[in-house]
Amino acid sequence: MIDLALKTIPFPLPVRIPTSARSVRRCSQRSLARASLFFGVIALIALTVGLTAILEDVRPELRDPEFGIRLQQLKEWQQKAPGRPLVLAIGSSRMQFGLSPAAMGFSDEPSEPLVYNLGYQGALPNMAALNLIRVLDAGIRPHCVLVEFVPRAFVKLGMMHGNTFTAYLRNWPNRFSLGDMRRMAELEESFGDDRTLAMRWMLGYATPWSTQRLVLTSRLLPDWLPEVKMIPVNVNAQPSDKYGFAPILTTTVTDEKRLSNIDAARNGFGRLAEELRNLGQIPSLSPMIGVLVRRCHAEGILVAFVWIPESAALQEGFPQFQAIGEIYAANLIRDYGAALFPPPHLAEEDFMDGFHLLPSSAQRYSRWLADTHLKPWLIAHGLKKQ
Repeated sequence: MIDLALKTIPFPLPVRIPTSARSVRRCSQRSLARASLFFGVIALIALTVGLTAILEDVRPELRDPEFGIRLQQLKEWQQKAPGRPLVLAIGSSRMQFGLSPAAMGFSDEPSEPLVYNLGYQGALPNMAALNLIRVLDAGIRPHCVLVEFVPRAFVKLGMMHGNTFTAYLRNWPNRFSLGDMRRMAELEESFGDDRTLAMRWMLGYATPWSTQRLVLTSRLLPDWLPEVKMIPVNVNAQPSDKYGFAPILTTTVTDEKRLSNIDAARNGFGRLAEELRNLGQIPSLSPMIGVLVRRCHAEGILVAFVWIPESAALQEGFPQFQAIGEIYAANLIRDYGAALFPPPHLAEEDFMDGFHLLPSSAQRYSRWLADTHLKPWLIAHGLKKQ
C-alpha cells in the first residue's frame, strides 16, 4: 500500500536548463561584476580627485595644519579689519615663540597696523619664503613683511647651492601641494634631480587617503585613534593666539636645564662651523633671498629683517657667525634697500635654550622691538599715525 501511494504522488521532475541559458546567466553575472568594478574604480578616482582638490586649495589646514590654521586666521582678519595695514612676520620657531603682537602696544583702531606672526617650526629662510608666497597666492597682501634674520640659518642656506627644499620633501612629503612644488621652483633656479624623492612625493600626492590618514581621522573620527597618534588642529607646542603667537609651554627653566639645552644646540653649531671652515670662504647670500625681496617690492610690500636675539652663552666660541651676520646685514641694506632691526642684549634667564625666548621674555622683547624699531619705521612710511 505504501509503495502504491508513493507511486501515485506527483514528484516534480528536475528541469534541465538549456546550455545556452546557462551561458547567458554566466555572461550576465560577469557583466554585472565588470560594471560593479568599473563604477567602483570610477567612484574611487572621483573621490580621490575631490579630496586632492580640497587639500590643494579649499582646506590647506588638512594638508599642513601649522600653516593652514594661520592662513584661516589671516583670512578672518582680512574680513574683520580690511582697512588695517597688515604687518606679517615670517620665520622659524624663534619668531613663532619670540614675537607677541598682542604685547607690542598697537590699538584696535581701524587705521592701526595689525601684526601677525607666521612663524613655522623648523623653517629655514627658504621655508619662511615659501609660506609668504603661499599667503600672497591666497589673495592676502600684507603692507610689510618682517623676515627673521639668523646668521647661521642664512649661512646654512647659502651653503646648500640649490636643492634647498630636498630635506623638507624628504621629512614632510605630505605637507606640500602641487602649487607648493611650483612655488619652490619659483624660489630657486634648480630644484634638484632626485627622481626617487620626486616619485615619492607624486605617489603620496596621488594617494591622499593614505598619506593624510592621520590628519583626516584626527579631524573626522577622533575616537578611532589613540592619543599618541592624534594630529591636533594646530601642531604647535601650544595653540596660537589670534595673532599667530604660540608661546613655549615652559614658563621657567632651571639653570642646569638651560645649560644642557645650550650644549645640545652648540653641538649643531659646531658641525656647521666645521663645514664652513672646510668651505674656506663666506657663502654668498642665497639667491632665494633676492627672489623673496623682489617679489615683495613688485607688489609694493615693504621688507625689514629682524635680527633675532640670542644669549651670550650660545654665541660663545662661534664669533664667525656674528661677523658673517654683520656682512650679510650690510648686503641686505645695500643691495635690496631693506631695513634691518638689530637685536637687544638679553639675559641668559630670558631664554629656554639660548635662542628660544620664554613667554614673559617674548612679551618684553616684542614691546621693545615695537617701540624702538617697528613703530618709528611704520610712521616713516605712512602706515601709522604719530
